[in-house]
Amino acid sequence: MTKKQRYFALLEQIHFPLWIIKDFSWFIALNYDASASYFKYVSILFAIPTISISIYLIFTEKRTFLLFGHVLLAIWLLANTLWMVTELFYHEAKIVSLLFFSMGAILVPFFTIMIVKDFKKTSQHPLE
Repeated sequence: MTKKQRYFALLEQIHFPLWIIKDFSWFIALNYDASASYFKYVSILFAIPTISISIYLIFTEKRTFLLFGHVLLAIWLLANTLWMVTELFYHEAKIVSLLFFSMGAILVPFFTIMIVKDFKKTSQHPLE
């Protein structure tokens, strides 16, 4: 594995803990008044690098199979973040959030079909 591939793999792995911290902070901000204002900003703080990494992964991925997965995750993360902003800061972004969630839900069957086709074509795991 080259240095660039290791860096890319590291970003893919860092992406998920950042997302979890963002969602955890969101949960705390909504459910515990004493720390709500602090955790509102923590959730936004962690949303920024999480979305940035998602976008970076989209523009640097060369394999179509993985690119589609990164696009799907980025759309879902954007919807999730818009929903979070709506709840935490009382901005009306629910309709935009619904749009992103719907796009993600519509892409899931296409992603599944793509996995099955690639698997049948190569008779092996699509990442190999």
